[in-house]
Amino acid sequence: MKPNIIWISLESVRADATSLNRTTHSPTPNLARIASQNNGQWFGNCFAHAHWTPASTTSILTGVYPSSHGVGYSDLENVTTVPDGVSTVPELLVDEGYQTALFGGNTFVSEATGLDRGFDTCENTSTADMFTSRGLEALVRHISDYRYNGLATSTNLDSHKDSLREWHQYLGLRRWADRRRGSGHPFFAYVHINNSHSPFRPPPSVLKRVLAGSDITPSKALISAKEFDDSLSEMMANGIMLNADQRQAILAAYEAEIRYDDYFVGKIFECVQKKDDTILVVTGDYGELFGESGAYGHNMVLHDKLLHVPLVVYGLDQTDISTDTLVQHIDVMQTILNRIGADTSQFQGHDLETDQREFIIAQRGSVAHRFEKLRDINPEFDPGLFHETELDCIRSREWKYQQSGDREELFQLPDEQTDVSNQFPSKARELKQVLEDHLPVVEYDSNGQAEFDEDMKDHLQDMGYID
Repeated sequence: MKPNIIWISLESVRADATSLNRTTHSPTPNLARIASQNNGQWFGNCFAHAHWTPASTTSILTGVYPSSHGVGYSDLENVTTVPDGVSTVPELLVDEGYQTALFGGNTFVSEATGLDRGFDTCENTSTADMFTSRGLEALVRHISDYRYNGLATSTNLDSHKDSLREWHQYLGLRRWADRRRGSGHPFFAYVHINNSHSPFRPPPSVLKRVLAGSDITPSKALISAKEFDDSLSEMMANGIMLNADQRQAILAAYEAEIRYDDYFVGKIFECVQKKDDTILVVTGDYGELFGESGAYGHNMVLHDKLLHVPLVVYGLDQTDISTDTLVQHIDVMQTILNRIGADTSQFQGHDLETDQREFIIAQRGSVAHRFEKLRDINPEFDPGLFHETELDCIRSREWKYQQSGDREELFQLPDEQTDVSNQFPSKARELKQVLEDHLPVVEYDSNGQAEFDEDMKDHLQDMGYID
């Protein structure tokens, strides 16, 4: 029988925010535990295709780069749906006899963008779901966790709602997977955990642990995190940097969100261990910036801290796969689908068992609308800090080259501040040519404009995409 597949995408989680490659301080013990299993592996050089969920997730679920599928390649007002000419991974797996399910926590990973195509079951957890029987069970389980940890046990839904989404997703996945047992069909489940996206509002119990020994209180950290989320544009427009206390407080809230994500990764892994022949993939869909290159959030640049994400794979039996190689999400998905004999003819990645990357490619569409907002805030905003037009990036182990309609830049890693294209003009020309030779040339006609209902718009507003 073909293997089951569970893919978990953790929103906005950068590689260096996890326990991987650390000897001390372990914010993601479950992720590290899975990687240490006999059939588990950590890939230390995984890079996202794009800077935000619509573009990155669509690449994961189609195997093509952002400029090919077009979803999220432009701004929020022009988010499109998956083109008709592009097959989704669940559609390809249905052809191989798979039963499929989507457990989404982000409006962009839903029927609004066509990313529900091919999924037999599609759940995009919303506030309304918290008032269902499963929502009530999620609340009870969440509160029992508080009691187990010796912390407050409020039964007020509002005090827990930011933590219940993951419980609701986990319970849905577990029950759906249990019902597949004995069906004679393998399954594919895609789980998108959204809580680690700003605004950072982690469970107080987890935040309290992160801040143990610190002078910063949990309430202060939550206030700082909210102020940070509310002022991203103002900080970039005015060139404001975080002071030491602000940075510590905000990063503590961010880490607490990731720790809570990791708790559910562990619970899902327990389900995986009870089932025969299941491949589990856990990764970040992209990272987050806290002032690197003058940027905050994840919408302006293609900095390594935004692109470099954790990747742990369990159950693939990767004895012949180098885990030190450069890798991107579409490579992992292509390798899995090739392993089971699915059609990967549209994929633009590499099979990890037969090929290795020499470089990664990432893309970002125009951010002209964001430039307008920054200029409205500060008419003297320096546009030279960022690229306004479409931005393409190629990165090897030592070099990073990027080009837009504004300019070209070459960085000698790990420095991403100093443009050395004048010092190494031949290297800049070489990487420019390699990038142009490997940029996707297949562009599909969009299937249409993404449409968001009122609940979806509320979620986008909460995440800061709608004013």
